[in-house]
Amino acid sequence: MSNEMKEALARISGSMTKVTEASPRARLCLYGRSGAGKTVLSAGIAKQLIRPGEKIIILDTSEGYESIKKHGSLADNIWQIPFTTLEDAEIIAQAIQHRMPPFDDVGCIILDEGSSISSLDTDRVYNARKTAGKTDSEVPEWPDYNVGYVRFRNMVTQLYDTPNLHVILIAHYSEKKDRKGNVIEIFPSFAPSIAKKVKENLHLVGYVSAIQVPSLDETKPAEYVRMVQVFPSALYDAKNRIVGMTNIKYSDVEIVQIIKNWIDAGGEEKEETFSLHPSELPEDEVLEEVETQETVETDNKSLEEELAVPMEL
Repeated sequence: MSNEMKEALARISGSMTKVTEASPRARLCLYGRSGAGKTVLSAGIAKQLIRPGEKIIILDTSEGYESIKKHGSLADNIWQIPFTTLEDAEIIAQAIQHRMPPFDDVGCIILDEGSSISSLDTDRVYNARKTAGKTDSEVPEWPDYNVGYVRFRNMVTQLYDTPNLHVILIAHYSEKKDRKGNVIEIFPSFAPSIAKKVKENLHLVGYVSAIQVPSLDETKPAEYVRMVQVFPSALYDAKNRIVGMTNIKYSDVEIVQIIKNWIDAGGEEKEETFSLHPSELPEDEVLEEVETQETVETDNKSLEEELAVPMEL
């Protein structure tokens, strides 16, 4: 048997799962401004989705785990791996798929931030080509972008195809403006060449915002409410194939519970219900968002305290 055939058989066998052992898995993307609470919310969702004995891995480009550490027991059983190169990320994906120790018990992987991984790899490819004298451009060119895009797309696809693995992508946001400088669209900041492939297999693409709400009691400080928009509107890009979601927006408390209930019920998928022309999409309520991590985390309240249902840790 040739080495190529052995590698192919190993890849195929890694994707085999007994029907009685297969379980529904969530593929989610949360995007938004810095400090909106994307990482903490992702960790809260992941804790509700994994089975007993499983752990969560955060492939981290931005030290998002620091915000999780402020939330007490939420950090339990979460392992952080600093992102180095896309080659290392591909090895991690393969190890999880083939259930190789110490990745044999990973129930969820969080890519924080997924949109930064391909960008960092593009810079690395460009610098390597520059050093080798293969380009004299002062900025990355298409060959640089293409290599990173293809590898990132392949890595994400491999994670999507791994049985019994929940995948959560965290992303920055990008803006599209008209000629007058007005923002007309906000969307996850994945490059167009990989955005379609990344998003087409997702159950949810949600825009996370942190909004300051004044207290009705003048003696108490304002509260911070995290909201997730799960259907598209005139301004925000979103996608939803999760049964049980009918509102355009949900609080972080509600979204965690709905996703947990959906997975517990078997993870049935629905067709996307929004197929409207952009001009027909609902208008957005204009709210002032909180943009700094320090502001959002000043209450230092654990996500368990914020959620209506206790987490089993």
